[in-house]
Amino acid sequence: MVVQELGWDEDVDDDLRMVIEDTIDADMVDGDHGNVVEAVLCGGAMTTATLSTGWSTA
Repeated sequence: MVVQELGWDEDVDDDLRMVIEDTIDADMVDGDHGNVVEAVLCGGAMTTATLSTGWSTA
């Protein structure tokens, strides 16, 4: 399973990140990943517009 992480920042919950990576037995990919993903984790300074449209504010 490929999980993409968008909006990483200093205030992310590292425990949650580790649980996800342990569960999928892989590192999460970032916004530069050029292929299909099964799930997206949005965090950090992401806006409501980002979550609803998929456009990044970064």
